[in-house]
Amino acid sequence: MSRKSLSSLLLLLSLSAGVLAQKKSTIKEMLLPKIAPLTLFDPYTPGLSLGLEFQPTDQLGFQVEYNLPFEALAFFHYNEGKQDHQTNRIRSEIRYYPGRQFSDKAYYFALEGFSVKENYFRENSTLYRDGQLYNFVRSDIERSVRGFAVKGGYQFVVNYYLMVDVFAGLGLRQVNITHQPTELFPTPLLFDERWGGDQREGSFNRPHLALGVRLGWSLYQRY
Repeated sequence: MSRKSLSSLLLLLSLSAGVLAQKKSTIKEMLLPKIAPLTLFDPYTPGLSLGLEFQPTDQLGFQVEYNLPFEALAFFHYNEGKQDHQTNRIRSEIRYYPGRQFSDKAYYFALEGFSVKENYFRENSTLYRDGQLYNFVRSDIERSVRGFAVKGGYQFVVNYYLMVDVFAGLGLRQVNITHQPTELFPTPLLFDERWGGDQREGSFNRPHLALGVRLGWSLYQRY
């Protein structure tokens, strides 16, 4: 084994030993339930996101989050015309807390993955497919979004059990839109390329901005 490989192995072992040495002792220290109230204002899938962070050590965290949809709380017009609208959204991430010294506050870096799926139908609208704009009587539509983001955040205790998690980051998302129309009729109207809704069928890559605030409730008192 070369000297460089041996040095790298020793460094890895020392870091692993440091992480394991800070392993938490009870299950209630490892679990942190959360809610994300700002998802109530999501333009496509409004709802209340419920999450849980698992922290086996001071430096490592795993988080999963599921959105409970509340269609009646839509504050925008993005979902106008969508009938029998059903949504499913889940998000997960892995976190690293560098140099964590106190359990009541910590900076972190995270890699996030997410998936969103919408199913609904529209009536008497238009569809742009294969360079042609059509009218349809009804079309069943599936809109799915998958992506990832690299984030940085700060999590701190407000009052004993209540915690606030603030984060921001950038990533990439892929939007897929498919139609299943009952009938299509060519139209002489022109398609506006700036249209960003579900009128255009296909797969599109978009930049993703991860920005938000979560509230957490610790299962044990933190300072």
